[in-house]
Amino acid sequence: MAEEDLIREIGLAAAAYGVDPTVFMAQMRYESGLDPRAQGAAGEIGIGQFMPDTWRMVIRQHPELVEKFDISEHPVNRANGPANIWAAAAHMHDLLRQFDGDYAVALAGYNGGAGGTHLPAAQQYAATVLGRAGVTHENQFPPPPGGWGDEDGSPFATEEQRASETWVRLLASRIREEEAKGNHRRAIELQTLLDAFNRAATAAQDGRQ
Repeated sequence: MAEEDLIREIGLAAAAYGVDPTVFMAQMRYESGLDPRAQGAAGEIGIGQFMPDTWRMVIRQHPELVEKFDISEHPVNRANGPANIWAAAAHMHDLLRQFDGDYAVALAGYNGGAGGTHLPAAQQYAATVLGRAGVTHENQFPPPPGGWGDEDGSPFATEEQRASETWVRLLASRIREEEAKGNHRRAIELQTLLDAFNRAATAAQDGRQ
């Protein structure tokens, strides 16, 4: 897939699982440089750099991914670029639910495991991602309208939540900020994310008609 298509997929996945798209975009770039073929030294694979056990856990908790991408929990499916992105968004959603929407802790959990959020490397990972995203606790996206979903791991993303006007407005504001700073490439990237959000919103509205 072309990079623009991958960025659009990141936006759609973020919209579906209620993850701040600017943070998620920075996270996926930091993990793999958006290379679906990326492999880590410890055996991580794909854009979201999944280890086999984490992949199995996420797919078991999110059967909607099996249906959407016609995949299984077998680790070979980590090489499916879009599925890897959506699984990463689902995993972040679960961590945000577990840690009450705290992106710093959720990101540390993504890197070090839910029990390793205190590890210096995991905390540095979180700080780096948030720094690259330009997001702080004060300006991060608020929790989605319906909260973080049930504890059984099912996604919260109803049509109404995917179409959240508040989130679209916040993302548009970030685009204007980047343009004002002269960061045109960054603004274009965020615009692609916004287009994906609007696409999700349109699909939601069509589904209600």
